[in-house]
Amino acid sequence: MRKIAGFLLIFINLLFLFLLYTQKIDLTTADLGRHLKNGEIILKEGLSSKVLTTNFYSYTLPDQPFINHHWLTGLIFYLIYKNFNFVGLSVFYLFLGLLTWLLILIVSKEESNLFLSGFFGLFFLPLFVFRNEIRPEGFTYLFITIFLLLITEIKNKKLNKNFLYLTLPLITLWINLHIGFVFGFLIIFSFLFEQGIKLINKKENIFLFTIKIFLLMIAFCFFNPHNFYGLIFPFLIFKNYGYLIVENQGVFFLEKLGFGKTLPLFYFKIILIAIIVSFLLLFIFRKKDFSIFYFFLVVALSIMSLSAIRHFPVFALLAFPALAKNLNFIFLKHFSKEDRFYFFSLIGFLFLFSLLNLIIIFYQKRHFFGWGLMPKVERSAAFFINNNLNGPIFNNYDIGSYLIFYLFPKEKVFVDNRPEAYTEAFFEHIYKDAQNDFKTWQKLDKKYQFNVVFFSHRDYTPWGQNFLVTMVNKSLFIPIYVDEYSIIFLRNNKENKSLIEKYKIKKERFRIIKNN
Repeated sequence: MRKIAGFLLIFINLLFLFLLYTQKIDLTTADLGRHLKNGEIILKEGLSSKVLTTNFYSYTLPDQPFINHHWLTGLIFYLIYKNFNFVGLSVFYLFLGLLTWLLILIVSKEESNLFLSGFFGLFFLPLFVFRNEIRPEGFTYLFITIFLLLITEIKNKKLNKNFLYLTLPLITLWINLHIGFVFGFLIIFSFLFEQGIKLINKKENIFLFTIKIFLLMIAFCFFNPHNFYGLIFPFLIFKNYGYLIVENQGVFFLEKLGFGKTLPLFYFKIILIAIIVSFLLLFIFRKKDFSIFYFFLVVALSIMSLSAIRHFPVFALLAFPALAKNLNFIFLKHFSKEDRFYFFSLIGFLFLFSLLNLIIIFYQKRHFFGWGLMPKVERSAAFFINNNLNGPIFNNYDIGSYLIFYLFPKEKVFVDNRPEAYTEAFFEHIYKDAQNDFKTWQKLDKKYQFNVVFFSHRDYTPWGQNFLVTMVNKSLFIPIYVDEYSIIFLRNNKENKSLIEKYKIKKERFRIIKNN
């Protein structure tokens, strides 16, 4: 009976993952457009292209050094897009997510049982689908589960230790797909740490062999276009990171700003408490089954997730099998049948809670459900192209990749959504100041002679909203296009007179809401 319930829970897991990963693409705010353009250029120019080493798409800081750590993902995404369009990309990423979650369910089943694997999968799924936009990190999630599966099968003696050699080609691929390859090292280091404890306690271990694998992984990571810098880049990326992004902020900081209503911050804390309690109970009641490997991983990812919510999905992947393993030993092997009854009563309550939470998440994102692009998302770019508009373009951070995809190489962008590709001084003293202060904007305009302002009006930053109000109220630039995603202003001069007369949008159409 429990086995049948387990298979049913696995099915429900994959069903909800299908529902929450089947999401249309809003290209005006996504990074995807830039990744596709990366792939297109690399396919034409090879690995010698400047797109791998400089701020290639910007006219403001074109020579700024940049390490393109996800170049291979861009190439894969582009080849899929070229042959199967955006619908193909959506289906591919859905498959990537389904495969990743299926593998972590298998890992959890190996560490506990089918029932607990299926149940706790529903418990952790909201954190995993938190970042379900098509991104290079999707490959990181997949490789994490592959590494975990390898370690689990070796620990359970279902695979020979020599299967750890598979980590070498995997890490070589991973470092070229996404910066998250460091999690591969974290997993192997945690395993190495556990083997070291066994060595101290004179238990059977493969400590020296794991050291060998770890060192070979470092060597194999040099097979990337940036060599040594590609290997150490994860530790340098925030060195000159001048733009605050929600995903890079901590749980408590975001709670103070009121993001708790829209982000799963409280849900994360519930799971964090549950995993801490499970480790404490296991340490007290079944110390011999306490996993140093999972404890090290969970502690590391708990700290990382508390400091940056972008790590929620990785936390889910690493904490999920740990919690299933801990509770499997505690409740199913230590306590009496009567105690198990209370346990399964709690399981039933948590099941309903998890199911309700997943239904609410799907309901909130129901308008995104589907494959391919969001409706009418291409129209603003088509308007720009069909009316032969020309730059220089002043654009905001969010819409940069969209413009790169549709307008490059004819037009370069003022900025795009890669904080590491621009300097901190650029964001603080040029980008933000120009939007906050009209006189500063005029000085910037004098330098670059902007012809078009192309903006995502869903930019809810104080400087972005201030700038849009200024643009609407001033006559220096005239709004000529607006849709549910973007707005385009054209310089008010003789050269643009005919287009302005044809498409001018009156100020009365815009509604300005002041936040108190």
